Amino acid sequence: MTCKNLNFTKYPVYFSVAAVLKNNNEISSSPKIFYPPEDIKNFTATSEKPKQIKLSWKNPPRSDFKGTLIRFKTTKGVSCTDADYPADHMDGELVGNFPGKLGASQSHIHSGLDPNLIYCYSAFSYDSYENYTHTAHTSAQPYDDHITIKVSKNSLSNPGEVVDFTVQANGAVFTFTYNFGDGKTLTTSQNKVSHKYLAAGTYMFTVTIKDKKGHSVKRSEKIKVSDIIPAKPGTFKAFVIN
Repeated sequence: MTCKNLNFTKYPVYFSVAAVLKNNNEISSSPKIFYPPEDIKNFTATSEKPKQIKLSWKNPPRSDFKGTLIRFKTTKGVSCTDADYPADHMDGELVGNFPGKLGASQSHIHSGLDPNLIYCYSAFSYDSYENYTHTAHTSAQPYDDHITIKVSKNSLSNPGEVVDFTVQANGAVFTFTYNFGDGKTLTTSQNKVSHKYLAAGTYMFTVTIKDKKGHSVKRSEKIKVSDIIPAKPGTFKAFVIN
């Protein structure tokens, strides 16, 4: 059996040797070389709906491409480091295995995610011999639409009374924009505000929460302000006790 030195630098190379028995009992080798497919292109991750990340990519044009395997890890850091991405097609958790056409664009919705985590994705294109590439990476953090408004009191007896609003939201919030329903608004980074309604009526308090990526969510609460006339003092007779 004779083997030639092979030098491949562009892609990792996998090969098999088929042995053939000849009439003179000699064995010759017939190597079959398999290059892993090219990486997928334009691999992106975007959070367009609460607790979801949309993954998009374009398949390579090479004829031996069969599909894309996507896996992920998570981090609580500011961003994904090299160690946070799955290192190979067995590392991390599986998003899915996606067969595809050559050069076609594909997408997938990864749902049920934790808004407090950053998701680090690795995509592995592969051929029919299960040779994998592993250099396509992307990351994103999902946002959350869970908002709770706590109001000190929804019904006021008279104008001029103070109402305290506390807003609780999951995820990284950038700004709170408060619309008190009486023509007054306030934009701040604080989740607690107080307000006085100066006239009787029913007002719709609305808070709009926006994160640093521009996602926004609204919630509303109804506030009723009455104008109850104070009761007149009663008339009392004085009694003199001797």
